[in-house]
Amino acid sequence: MRRIAEFQKPLIALLFILVLISCLGASCTKEPLPDTSIQIPSRSEVSEQYKWDLTSFYESREAFESDVALLKEKYIPELAAYRGKLNNADNLLSFFRLDTEASIILENVHVYPNLLVDLDQTSAEATEMVEIASSVLGECISTVSFAEPEILALDEANRLAAAGR
Repeated sequence: MRRIAEFQKPLIALLFILVLISCLGASCTKEPLPDTSIQIPSRSEVSEQYKWDLTSFYESREAFESDVALLKEKYIPELAAYRGKLNNADNLLSFFRLDTEASIILENVHVYPNLLVDLDQTSAEATEMVEIASSVLGECISTVSFAEPEILALDEANRLAAAGR
């Protein structure tokens, strides 16, 4: 017990010194708190020159919805019609061209509402458009899910012929 007591006094003194140093150091280097009274302006209060111009995607919600309808009514059914037919070069080429056209439209449909949400996360309309875009994205992915397995199922000779070699 006596040995423990011998180490307690220096240990307590060391701890006291460390606490004292940290307290003195903290009070000497204390910087004033930043001014928190600055208000961030709402989007409607910000000048147009500082806002993203998303009209290169769509001029209006109606234009956005028109592309959503185009994907659902034209591209998704046409892409689905290739199921079981990706076994020759002509079908593969036309499928890939159609898929590329649809993908360009789908990219705009997906990116535009997500940027709108980034601009104003309180916008219920932008959030609704993100949900619409996510839904059509899922439909498109599901529709073309047959393509890779069909192409991989082709034997080597048919794959080379389909690739035009």
